[in-house]
Formats: sequence, C-alpha cells, structure tokens
Amino acid sequence: MRPQDYEAYCRVDPVFYDDPGRSEESRDPQDPRDLFEAARGSVPDGWLRSRDGVWVYLHPDGVELPDQGWKIHVSGTFGEAEEVIGEVLAYCREHRLSVKFLRGPVTVLAANSKYAPRASSGKLLTLYPRDEAELRRALTGLAARLDGRRGPYILSDLRWRDTVLYVRYGAFRQMYCVNAAGETVSALRDPAGALVPDLRRPVFSVPDWVTVPGFLAEQVAARAQGRPEDFPYDIERALHFSNGGGVYKARDRRDGRGVVLREARPLAGLDDRGTDAVTRLHRERDMLRRLAGLDFVPRLYDHVTVWEHEYLVEEFIEGEKLERHLFNGAHPLLSADPDQETLDAYVRTALDFSDQLASMIQELHRRGVVFGDLHPGNVMVRPDGRLALVDFELAFDAESGSACGLGAPGFVCATAREGTSVDDYALACMRLFFFLPLTFLIELDSRKAQQLARAAAERFGLGTGFADALVHDLRQAAGGTLPPGRIERPAAPPTAARTPAHGARGTTGGDGAEDTEDTESREDTEDTWEPGRLTGPEELRQVMDSLAAGIVAAATPERTDRLFPGDPEQFHRPAGPDVAHGAAGVLYALATAGYPVPAEHVAWLVRATEAPGATRAGLYDGLYGAAVVLDRLGEADAARRALARAGQVAGERAGRGILTTDLSGGTAGAGLALLHFGLVDEAADLGGSLAERLGAAGRPPGRRPGLLYGASGAALFLVRLHEHTGEDRWLDLAGAALAEDLTHASVDTKGMLFRNGGHLTPYLANGSAGVALAARALLRHRDDAGLRRAVGHMERACAAEFTLMPGLFEGRAGLICSLAAAPAPRSGAAAGTGTGTGPDGSPAAAARAQALRLDWHLLRHGGHAAVPGQHLFRLSADLATGAAGVLLALRAALDGTGTALPLLDPFPAEAARR
Repeated sequence: MRPQDYEAYCRVDPVFYDDPGRSEESRDPQDPRDLFEAARGSVPDGWLRSRDGVWVYLHPDGVELPDQGWKIHVSGTFGEAEEVIGEVLAYCREHRLSVKFLRGPVTVLAANSKYAPRASSGKLLTLYPRDEAELRRALTGLAARLDGRRGPYILSDLRWRDTVLYVRYGAFRQMYCVNAAGETVSALRDPAGALVPDLRRPVFSVPDWVTVPGFLAEQVAARAQGRPEDFPYDIERALHFSNGGGVYKARDRRDGRGVVLREARPLAGLDDRGTDAVTRLHRERDMLRRLAGLDFVPRLYDHVTVWEHEYLVEEFIEGEKLERHLFNGAHPLLSADPDQETLDAYVRTALDFSDQLASMIQELHRRGVVFGDLHPGNVMVRPDGRLALVDFELAFDAESGSACGLGAPGFVCATAREGTSVDDYALACMRLFFFLPLTFLIELDSRKAQQLARAAAERFGLGTGFADALVHDLRQAAGGTLPPGRIERPAAPPTAARTPAHGARGTTGGDGAEDTEDTESREDTEDTWEPGRLTGPEELRQVMDSLAAGIVAAATPERTDRLFPGDPEQFHRPAGPDVAHGAAGVLYALATAGYPVPAEHVAWLVRATEAPGATRAGLYDGLYGAAVVLDRLGEADAARRALARAGQVAGERAGRGILTTDLSGGTAGAGLALLHFGLVDEAADLGGSLAERLGAAGRPPGRRPGLLYGASGAALFLVRLHEHTGEDRWLDLAGAALAEDLTHASVDTKGMLFRNGGHLTPYLANGSAGVALAARALLRHRDDAGLRRAVGHMERACAAEFTLMPGLFEGRAGLICSLAAAPAPRSGAAAGTGTGTGPDGSPAAAARAQALRLDWHLLRHGGHAAVPGQHLFRLSADLATGAAGVLLALRAALDGTGTALPLLDPFPAEAARR
C-alpha cells in the first residue's frame, strides 16, 4: 500500500491503524451524523441489507444477478450525498434493482479525499442492472430524478450524457485470477469461461470481447475526441498523481519549452474541510503571481481549462526532489560505517540546504506569504545545488489566512496552524530530517524530538548546541511547548496476564494450562525501559520484556476481525489468523521469544482458523502459517484441522489457476509447511509443480525479486526439499530460481541491493536480507565463490545505519534477522565481503549494532515499549510491521541461533514428524 492509502485507516484511532468502517460503528448509533438514514433505518419489506466495510448493500429478495455486466455508478457532492442516495434508493425500490452505497459522511469524504484511489473516487452508489434493457431504463429514469446534481467525475467510467451517472463493464460478484505479475486480482470470465483480470484503472476501457451497447455510442464518441486542438502542450510523463489531479512534465509545441502542468479536478481531492482541488489550484495561481520574480519559485506561464479540468502551466525546474536526492544515495547513513570525510562533506551540504531553505522561507514571509507545505517532496535540488520550492497549493496569506486541512505527516503541528508558525515548525523539522529522517515520530510522541535531535548531533558531530536550538525552534513554533503526541495518554489498566522476564518458559500447552513461572515475581515490577537508553544486551532484554508486555496489553479478544492492532493489510484478510499481519504471527513471536501466550489468545486463533472467512491458504498470509503456529503452541488437533483446510483452499485455488508460486501465499510456503508436518511426499509434489512451471515459462517462478514474493522464496523451499529427500534436482532448480532474482541486483559501495518498484532495497520481504537467506541455504550444500561474494555484498547492504521503518518485512528488524542467521566468517574468506560494521566486521556484530539502533524508532505507550508500523503513522503489534517482528529480531540478535522466523531456518529431515 502507498503511504497515502493509509489515510483512511488513520481516521478511526489516534494510536493504531483500524478499519475505516469502525469510525461510524464505534460511535453512538442514535447519532444521525454517524450513518446515513438508509444505512441505519428499517429495511424495506422484501429486501436484504448487508455491510462490507464502508459499503451497504441492498438486494431484492429472490432476484438473481449475473456474474458480470454493465454497472451504473452514481456520483455526488459531499454536501448532497445523502439526498442523492435517497433519490437513487427510491428508484431502486420501485424497480427492484440491486444497489450498494457508501454508509456515511465520513466514508464519502474519505472516498473523495486528495489521496483516495483515483479509480474508485466519486462512486457514491453502484447499481447492478441485470441486462442492457434494464441498464438503459435505469439511466434514463435516474437522469430525470438527478437533473441538476453535481459530483466528481468518475475516471474509470463512461459518463451518461451531462449527468452524475456513469457506466462500466465489470464483475458483479467476487471472482479472482492471477495476473501477469503473479498477483491474485479481481477477475472477469471471458467467452471461453476462463478468468482474466478485471482491470480497474482510472481510465474507461472494456474487455475485447464486450460490445458497447448502441445507446452508449454517443458517449463513447464524445470521449474519444480527447483534448481540443488548441491545447498546445504534449505530455511527456506523469510526475505525480492524486485524486485531485495529476502533475505532468510537458512540452509546449509552440516554442519547445519544457513545462509542468498541474491539473485540478472539480469536486475531487477534498481536504478535511471539504475544499476541492480546483479551489487549491486557484490559490496556487494567485500565490505564484504574487511571488513572481523569485528565483526559487516556479514561473507561472498560463492558466487554462480543458473540458472540466483546470491546469496551471508552470516553469519546469531541472533537478530532483530532495527526498529522492537523499534516499537515492546522498544520505551517508544509507551505507554501513561511512568514513569521517564522507560524514563531514554531508554535514556541509545539509547545513547549506538548511540555510537556503531558511532564507527562502524568510523571503516568502517578508512578502506576506506562508508556504504552508514545506517538506522534502516539495523541495527541488537543482544540478548546481541550489534549492527551489514547488507546489504552492497550500500557500496562504500570512495576515488573513490559515493552514488548510492538508499537510505532510512529520512536518505539521496541531498548535502551529496559523500564520508563519506553520513554516517555522516545518523548517525546524527539515533541519532534523536532513540528519535523521524520522520526524514522523514526533507526531506520535513529542518526546522523540529531543531524543532524535541529540542522536543526530552526536552521530554527525554537530554539538549539543545544534540539538538544543532545534528543539527550541520546534517548541517556539508550536507556541512554547510541543503538544502531546498521539500516543501520550494515560496507560491502559493493567491486564490480568502479565509477561515474565525474557527467557522464562511458558507457552500455552495443548491442555490450555498456562505456565506462570516467574510471572508472580514480576507482577508488581514496573517496566524499567525508557527510549534513548539502549547501550548493550541488558537494555535489549529489557526492551524485549517491555515489548512483550505491550503486545499482550494491546490485545482485543472481544473483537472478531483482529486480535492485535497491526497494519491495515489485516483488514483485507478476513478473520485475521495469518502470520504476517494477524494473530498467528504475534503469538508465534511471543512463544519463540520465551514469553507465555495467554490461553484466551490461543482460543481466539483456533476460532479464527475455523471461521468461514478464513479463505487464504498461505504460509504468511493464511491457514498454512496458522497451522504451523498452532502446532508450535501445542494445539496439535487444531493444527491438523487448519492444515487440512489449508490444503482444501490451496487445492481450490490451484484448480482455478490462482495459486501463486511464492513463499508468502503460494506453493513455496505451502511446501515448507508440509515439510514441517513431515508430509514429504506431498511437499515433493508441490516441488514438481514448480519444476513444471519452470520448464513451461523458461524462467523461475515469480516476477518480483525477494524472499516473500519472488523467486528466492521458491529457492529456499527447494533447498529444504533437497534436505528432506537427498535429491540433487531440487538444488538445480533452487540455483535457477536464485539466478532469476540476482538479475534484479545492483552492487555499489552500499552493497548489493535489489530493484523493486523503482527502488533499490535491502529488506527481508523484497531485497537483500531475504535473498541472502535463500542463497546461504543453497551454499550449505553447493559452494560457489560468486554466490558467496554476492552474499557478502548483501550482508553489507543489511548493515546500513539508517532505515526508515523498524519492521520485519521492510525495515531494520528484517536486516537484524538476516544478519543474525549468517554463519560465522570462515578463515580466509574473500576480501571485501564483510559487512564493514562492528569490531570484527562480522554479520553477528552488525546484527547487534542494528539492534541498538532500534532505539531511534522505539516509543513508549501505555507504560510499555511500542513500535510504529509501516510509514510510521500509527503503532503496530503485528509480525510484518510492528512489535512482534521487532521482538523476534531482538531474540535473534541476542541468541544468535538463526532468524527465529517461521520455517525460514534450517530444520533437519530427521526432526520432521512423520
């Protein structure tokens, strides 16, 4: 998920990510502002009502819908949403037409916000006509009822005349297939009966085999006309997209000049105050005119309207965005142990950039303008090192204006939203960001400001004066003191189940009895860990104790959708039993790290695996992983039931052609689970299916590199299959799979990184840390000097000092696990393959150094250590992104016995239960 996709999951709770639907469910049901009347009132006779997330469905009893067909989407403004819903539902009741609609005002605002998905934005209701005749009647009838209404344009659809009605051909019920990238996606059925991807893009299109009804021909022709001939700009590439419109690099056909086009869609891209993108575009136009002549502000060339969209034509400033400049290599802590000369050179550059920004902001204020949106994405670094500001849509008059309802996380403060204080606060954040880009954490806990400022000053030799001045400026801009962060609230009441000191045995056994050894002795002991104090193993063990206590305290066994707060991805995986984001991974981490698992939580996991909604089979995203964890927790019978159900689900998916080959949710992960349960023959059958796909495609499985979703996961499974069978053919296939992932690798002074989604990454899920695990597994059986050198380069990448996130899959915890699992360096090892970190340059030393750096990210909530999840907007307890993954990483770093991750470490064939 993109950072902007997390916005909806941040609206519900200030501390944890949560289901957007709960923002209305959790309030007073009698409050008419919470749900639209149609969502909470009585259900008409002869109709069925159901809910799915933010949608409410109304279906006439006895009416059967086809699998797919032409849908009608109805748009509407935020202010008129309930009236439009009422009009459309009245028509649907009269004509017994199945329909769904957004449940309440909060969801309508979110669906049309600036960073809502562009392909679905504007959709207030969806109607399901049973045939083309009913489609035409509904369009004609609703057009009369909704005459004069306005709403955001629905980009994925074809507009019906000049109305708020739109049509699109698509699936009426959920069907799935695997796309060319190996991902499971929504599907349509083609004329031959095969399932093919239902492409849901922000542009109207129809499948090749579908004929557009004749009565839509006029609309199709009008859309095909495109932009008028007098629009003199040729778009070369998109620079940025949001629901409010795009930003494009273009060229003026009249003089060949490169320009930037800033697009605004009317009634779309709303901020929290309901202001749309066009209003903000007008604000930017006015501010650019006011600031004309400043060399760090883009020149405004034109303001044009094309069809319903408006565009500003601005100067194209050569260079790259500051955030890309830093994270693509300029920041020295992206490497392991940068030398002093490199650090000193960077300090000079960072201080120069800070001074430039301060001078630019001062000049804006002198002209009475507040920039209003200072962050690294709105600063350009020119080739000669001069900076420029771009994107003035949030700028406002210093005397009469105030900040709007938008702002970049990590650079805004609740008490600095008026006048020049908006820029002053963001400028202080930028000075910290240049050295430790973790300003997002201050919004969670204001105490992190001082800790991070001091850590930056110490690491870069800036002196205590730098840290003191930076914190002073933050406080001054905020009104004298920083407001409490989101997690700075009274601790929750102590839970009945307390966690023992690290290493005490006591996972819940199969009989439900809980070993409470050492629990009583700690019951009245206060949590002694505080952020900023990690210096050695003893403090790391205190963090483990504190993390475990915090995980248990955060549990919500009364909920059925999730047991522990985690990443929003858990709400896309019904019933929540999986290892990556669900209960199974958290309970596994507690048990593996030596902490007791409350019997109530194990019972929750058993129920979740047997719930009808548990329909994923994978090792890390479904039932195979849950079965392994239940077995680890002593629940043998429940584990076998989960294993059997996983096999059924996987078989069904394989039969439908939607079972992927990866380790997270596909064949490779299933094979590892089968080996865990001693089902070697069944695992070998899966290995054979991988071999067939290798032969058919001429390349290893997977389209993305990495352990969880790429070919390395398949390689790891194939090596384990060799270890259980002794057959060398599995090693041959494993080598081919690894070779596929290595084609995505790039080697430089930072080590070997893997290209994924346009970025080079060292992480466990999709980069160096995960590929290294698979490569080391193969090297245990087949020595290869080139592969050993590659692993050394990967280990160096894993020793990078800075990571944006702390988590397991895409953060520091995963690097720790990979380094901790590395064998001790052999004497005479090839030069240049060490990590370059720690007193002996060994991976184990690098793992311990990385563990101590977790202090930059760790927070304190409810009296316990806590971990910010993906993108650092909220806390998480799950394995992939939160506290459970960090707990396992610390266990790996301290114990040195492997990764501690489910089924990723070697397990000998003789140990498998048969």
